[in-house]
Amino acid sequence: ITVWLEFRRVLFRSVVAPVKDKTKIAVMSQLGTFDASDFPLASESCIDMVRILMAYHTGDKNDETFDYELFEEGISIINELTEKGYEVSFNLGRIDKVPLKHLEYVCKKLNLTNITVFYIADTYGNLTIQNSRPLLKFIRENLSEKIKIGYHAHDNLSNATSKTLEMTTIGWENGAAEFIDGTMYGVGRGSGNARLELLVSEYSGN
Repeated sequence: ITVWLEFRRVLFRSVVAPVKDKTKIAVMSQLGTFDASDFPLASESCIDMVRILMAYHTGDKNDETFDYELFEEGISIINELTEKGYEVSFNLGRIDKVPLKHLEYVCKKLNLTNITVFYIADTYGNLTIQNSRPLLKFIRENLSEKIKIGYHAHDNLSNATSKTLEMTTIGWENGAAEFIDGTMYGVGRGSGNARLELLVSEYSGN
């Protein structure tokens, strides 16, 4: 295992090194599968940002429940990673199923951290333009102004690209997303994600 991990580190560095001065490198880690001690100091790493994913429903399938213990573990990891010098984002999966009382609690706790972005994770593509608008507005109203909002769309309804574009233009006071995700040709888990080439074309004016 140690040899394999070291091989992956060497391979990662060989891939990242040529572009490190032109871009930032982010990795995603799911709560319950890692610890802050798995990461060296940011000054010793190729990684710039750690995206922490809390997968809503990690055990109990009742939509009304929320794993507060796991979330508190996430807060602790966020604080440790920011102390190590990383930018950190928090991704809340299946956010369309999270009751507002839990979402309000999440925002208030994140306000006490130094995270860069709070990501809306559209895990199963259930978000639409219509239900994303009030969701973003609610988050913006409860989230500190220092924290940006991110939007990660899935394409189960064939609308990942369109809703991603819409969520960046609805006005800051309504929670416009300042960070968005896309993949080339929309390739991704399940139905895929927003199409990066179309996002680039739209924002570049071409």
